[in-house]
Amino acid sequence: MKKFLTSLAVFSLPLTSRAQNEIVNSNLGDFIRDIQGFINEILIPLIFTLSLLGFLFGVYRYFITGKASETDREEGKKYMIWAVIGFVIMVSIWGIVALFAGAIPQSEAVTPPTF
Repeated sequence: MKKFLTSLAVFSLPLTSRAQNEIVNSNLGDFIRDIQGFINEILIPLIFTLSLLGFLFGVYRYFITGKASETDREEGKKYMIWAVIGFVIMVSIWGIVALFAGAIPQSEAVTPPTF
């Protein structure tokens, strides 16, 4: 067993050193831009969509199924209130992040517009 582990370690050594070189040679800025792109293009629209669906489900519970029972009306009302609170929080955080992002100077040279 010890011989097997030793041979496995010896044969896997070049693979681990190659992985280390790829990690060192990768660009951290590209990784951060990929994460930022994922958040801006996929995650935020998904969260807004889920919140909108929650609101619409609350409207359905309040107006459609709420005609028959008062508990459905109350539950639909809760869904709508929490969805609106979620919208407000998401838009507020999005605005605060945009404010801070605009205050941080960019590393790329920005050319002023010509008139």
